[in-house]
Amino acid sequence: MTVMEQRKRKIIHILSNTREFVTADELSAALRLSTKSIYRIVKAINEDATIDYVILSEKGKGYRLSFHHQEKPQSQKAEMPNALTTVERRNKVMEELLLISPKRKNIFSLYQPFYVSETVINSDEKLISEALQRFELTVSRKNKMIGVNGAEKNIRRALQEYIQQTRNIRLDDLHMTNEAFNRYDAEFVLRQLNLIENHLGLVIPHPYNINLFSHLYILLRRFRKVGNSFNEDILDEKEKQQMQENPELATIAKEIIGNSEQYLHTKLPENESYYMYQYLVSSRMQKATDELEDLSEQVKLISNAFIEKMSTQLQRSFEDEELFGKLARHIKPMINRLRHGIEVKNNLLEQIKLEYTDLFFATEETAREICQVYDLPALTEDEIGFVTLYFAQAIEEHPQQLKVMIVCTTGIGTSELLKVKVHKKFRELAITAVLPSRDVEAALKQHPDTEMIISTVQLTIDSPIPVVIVSAMLTTKVDVLRKIAAVSQTIGLTESKTLLFEALQAREASGNTMIAEDFALPHIESAVVKKSGIVLVRGEKVLWQGTLQAKTIFAILMKTDETTAVKQAVIRLMKCFAYEENLQFIAEKSKEEIEAFLLNQRG
Repeated sequence: MTVMEQRKRKIIHILSNTREFVTADELSAALRLSTKSIYRIVKAINEDATIDYVILSEKGKGYRLSFHHQEKPQSQKAEMPNALTTVERRNKVMEELLLISPKRKNIFSLYQPFYVSETVINSDEKLISEALQRFELTVSRKNKMIGVNGAEKNIRRALQEYIQQTRNIRLDDLHMTNEAFNRYDAEFVLRQLNLIENHLGLVIPHPYNINLFSHLYILLRRFRKVGNSFNEDILDEKEKQQMQENPELATIAKEIIGNSEQYLHTKLPENESYYMYQYLVSSRMQKATDELEDLSEQVKLISNAFIEKMSTQLQRSFEDEELFGKLARHIKPMINRLRHGIEVKNNLLEQIKLEYTDLFFATEETAREICQVYDLPALTEDEIGFVTLYFAQAIEEHPQQLKVMIVCTTGIGTSELLKVKVHKKFRELAITAVLPSRDVEAALKQHPDTEMIISTVQLTIDSPIPVVIVSAMLTTKVDVLRKIAAVSQTIGLTESKTLLFEALQAREASGNTMIAEDFALPHIESAVVKKSGIVLVRGEKVLWQGTLQAKTIFAILMKTDETTAVKQAVIRLMKCFAYEENLQFIAEKSKEEIEAFLLNQRG
């Protein structure tokens, strides 16, 4: 799979897991690409004539996946629904070459079912070669015979990834009539997984069950293609000793390979038991009775290193016995996977990167440092995603609270109201004291760990602690945006206050609309706006952007098909806001005076 195809797949996966719009910035962060690159990839997806879905885009909101066929132009629909796409053809060729390795095949015989030119064949060969490079595999062609060369473990790694990427493997609902798998081989493999579970008295968790299924299925398919010639590696003494470290799993591995030999009516190489053993050890199959004391010293050290480094990076404590236990039980088989080149696919990876972007990057940096210290192979993004989830769970279960004081003129009445509102809206804030402004300095000495002060009045104190001035009503940006949307529906600017509110939120998420002290200029051009207009909100201060507050909110709403004359008038109006006196005029003057001002700007 080419880099471009991987990026397309990631974007489609992210969009398919939400009904909401996803901004270009969010996709950019998840894929670590520029927003221009995101635009080009989305354009390429929409121009693909073989798919029936389309990625919709809306200015200020982002992208959304739509499966309504009529939304893709007819000229882009596939004329041959039964024809393979370029990627599907290339994948089938690559799978065949991997399965028959080290044998070769006549290239024209290989491509005979696809009816393509030699130019296309040469292009495919180049792209397949590039895709297999990261598995340390090469593609060679001689006298019209083509084949894949490389170590058996690398061929299986490539096949493992290919099968898991191109086939939707759901073992709980694997229909044996599925053309993606040989019915009898798949049934046999499922029986072996059930045997493993019965021996161990547990259920093999996802995605390790998928890995085991793929590994054994690939073994059967490789044998059917090339017999025993695919595996000539000899089991050495070190590998034999490793199998003695867990006699129970070693016995099960030998039994599974023995059953496979009976099924295939052949004698398989001895190291197939070792490969199966490594997959079992690398799967998280601890019993409920397994104790942390049974973990190696290295597993404990690495688990503690993750906790300590993540605590430092995120400036919060992850010191927790429960987290350590969960993490250590995951890291034990993970180390084995890393050392033996066994990869697991994380189906939630794109969602994790989108939902926990900063946490994922922090985990990635921490993992890089730890792998260097303990001489481990680098973690794949899939593995990083799994580790990220443990810290995400810890954060969700134990949110870190910011210690705050609430201050007002007298310390009674409005401050108590504010306390209730803060507690209700901001669970991440721990209120340490409610007091009048005259007692602040004394209270800070009693509570030196205070991290922020929320006050309804200006304070003159000598302290580095940030002070946020709010109204007792604690009106937020969200409240104001809802009000703007509701007013807009009432006066006929939109038919849906809900859709307009969502559009305004999406626009605010894309950038700061504070243009001056106390003045915010939310503006949007959207299909949900049916009639262009302006909504003005003035009064109490509102937390708008971080600790920045707005007292005047001047919202400009414009429909997407507005006339050029109106658009030019809006541009002239925007230019007026560059002057302080105009902002002050909007903030202070009456409704009638402002209307006259706006009419003058419209020209």
